[in-house]
Amino acid sequence: QFGSSLSPICPFSSVSSRSALSMALTCGAWLICFLNYFASYANHMMAVIFVIYATDEFGLSDVEAGVLYGWWGILSSLWSGFFGFFVIDRVGVKRLTVVGIITLCINRIILGFTQSESIMRFVVLVSSPISEGILGP
Repeated sequence: QFGSSLSPICPFSSVSSRSALSMALTCGAWLICFLNYFASYANHMMAVIFVIYATDEFGLSDVEAGVLYGWWGILSSLWSGFFGFFVIDRVGVKRLTVVGIITLCINRIILGFTQSESIMRFVVLVSSPISEGILGP
């Protein structure tokens, strides 16, 4: 029975005409699409809220917050190229996406609860670009 070995969130788990491999790939593709949607939403929310958050909570000027946000984007793109070219083939798309989502959630939780500007800068310039880079490819 094909449907019994697949995840219950797979929309194609009741289709019996497909092979088990193609159904597993289809379910994996649904998971990747869902996680990439979540990552895209988190990225766009960061783009909208970060400059206001950095100026209100940490007293940065608009220029300082904008420069910090710009470096976050640049570093995320650089890490995305690294993970896209070298790591994704060795680790696998699904595993790398799950790791990226988990680290993205941890980074956002730390960013939301920190009171220290140095921790905020570390998250924005080091750990968040790495997790965004993991999700980039």
